[in-house]
Amino acid sequence: MKNRNFKETELLYGIHPITEVLKQKNRKIYTIYTTSNAPEAFNDIQPMLPKGCNIQYVDREILVKMSGTTDHQGLVARVQPY
Repeated sequence: MKNRNFKETELLYGIHPITEVLKQKNRKIYTIYTTSNAPEAFNDIQPMLPKGCNIQYVDREILVKMSGTTDHQGLVARVQPY
């Protein structure tokens, strides 16, 4: 796997923003972060993920730190900047 500079990526959080990026297919998704007890909507998102997309299972507190909010709905994505 290539070493990516995370300063050249953006974080998105929430089910709908991540779903829209997946539908549009105009931005690369590098990593999806979710909890081990993933939200139910993750079942709909998972088949849409591009081949080779990294899925990381982390504690909910990590998602709060990454997103800066408790409104992340259990999903955070590191994506190519818009």
